[in-house]
Amino acid sequence: MTRKLIEIPDEWLSCQNKDVQAVIGVLSDHIWQQDNRIAKLEARLGIHPSNSSVPPSSQHPHAKIPTVKPKSKRKRGSQQGHKKSKRELVPIESVDQVIPCIPAACRRCGGELIGRDSEPLRDQVYELPEIKPDIIEYQRHRLCCPKCGITTCGTLPEGVPTQSAGPRLTAFVSLLMAHYRQSNAGRACFSNRLSDKRTHNNQQSRILPQSAFRGVNEYTAETLTRSDAELKATAYHEAGHAVMAILLGRPVEKVTIAAGQLQSGISRLGACKIQKGRHKASRDPMEDEVLILLAGMVAESRVTGRYCQLGASQDLLLVESLLSANRATNERQLQRLAQRLVDKTENLLNGAEPSKAIELIANELIEKETISGRAVRHFLDIAKQQCS
Repeated sequence: MTRKLIEIPDEWLSCQNKDVQAVIGVLSDHIWQQDNRIAKLEARLGIHPSNSSVPPSSQHPHAKIPTVKPKSKRKRGSQQGHKKSKRELVPIESVDQVIPCIPAACRRCGGELIGRDSEPLRDQVYELPEIKPDIIEYQRHRLCCPKCGITTCGTLPEGVPTQSAGPRLTAFVSLLMAHYRQSNAGRACFSNRLSDKRTHNNQQSRILPQSAFRGVNEYTAETLTRSDAELKATAYHEAGHAVMAILLGRPVEKVTIAAGQLQSGISRLGACKIQKGRHKASRDPMEDEVLILLAGMVAESRVTGRYCQLGASQDLLLVESLLSANRATNERQLQRLAQRLVDKTENLLNGAEPSKAIELIANELIEKETISGRAVRHFLDIAKQQCS
């Protein structure tokens, strides 16, 4: 590239001292070098496998060859006189529901309006139906033979699955996890929402024996005021979730003890929002999800002296769904596996650093109600320094 100097009048340049002339010379050389660099970069923008020696593998197979189109003189958007494109109305006989919208008063004077319009303006709205599962119960009877005394149990009809999910539900859940990349917890949450919402809050988990839940607290998220002991228990519960998530390499976005509701309409006493992804690899991601869910109940027991099933009901139902779908084939195996994971959760949180971190985070939650994930990591660092 030929060098182009900045045109500076000689008369003006000769009037300047030597220092100014030296600075101008340095700046001119720098501008010339930058112009060369910009020109080379602009030339590389138009390079692709079709017009250069760049290998075809360097370009996406579906990438379009960049073309320089002349700028159109038309304005953006629809052009004047174009044919309107709209969805054709479905015949009135094929509509599922018709809702007449009749005005009651005049929009100008407020006078009463009567009668009906023979040709009303029709607006049709398409909506997906609410997903409501068809629950079919198969009752297999055991009958005793009057001759030999042995009992015989009825068999399921051909094609009926042995698990609780039918083939269409199984295919849909597989689609959520494989194609749409939903997590195990999200899949379990969807499965739980298929059940009757009116009884979901009152449903008890089967993963632990009822003897483990002695003296359950009788408070809910609808309670307008919570005592100091209840707030402390909730703070320890959410702090347990947060500490276990950080220990297992999951990023925490925020933790709160503010009462509210989940998207499904179920009440909650607090929340620990965990982001997607992880800071370190995991040997068993599903088990990590279960440990995080159980950590709240285990941490809360440090204050109450017992496992509170009511406060951890949603966590336990998610744990039950995860274990039933992935590991346990019967109720006895489910309880044994859940008890082992509860013991593992206790062991992980029994260390000096996790216990101190839970205490610090819980005290901060009681004071501020909501803290960020950065604050959670900060208190973990403080706990490590105090326990080292």
